[in-house]
Amino acid sequence: MKSLFAIVIMSVIVLSLGISPAHAQDAGSYTKAETDDSEVAAAANFAVKARQKALRKTDKDANVSLTEITSASKQVVAGINYKMRLKVNINYKDQVVEVVVWKKLSDEYELSSWRKIEDNNG
Repeated sequence: MKSLFAIVIMSVIVLSLGISPAHAQDAGSYTKAETDDSEVAAAANFAVKARQKALRKTDKDANVSLTEITSASKQVVAGINYKMRLKVNINYKDQVVEVVVWKKLSDEYELSSWRKIEDNNG
């Protein structure tokens, strides 16, 4: 009985806020972002610079460059997570990577993950 009451109360709140129940379930999930969006580009460029900085701790000549943003999505958290698939060049070798960059509420960026998907060298 209490759970039914809670469902009714939540439905009333959601409907009074003008949020459809279908969209209420999507809160916190990733949504598609345009690859040419300036915020997506800023997050991608941050990821590449952060990866280069990390690689240069062991190889002072390491070079990482962004070739293309092939897909992007974003998630609203305490700030925004940008999940992107990038084509990059690392030390003259093409790779496809999936990265997550967190843009904090303070507008600072943090590279949350960098995962190689595939090599693109032939």
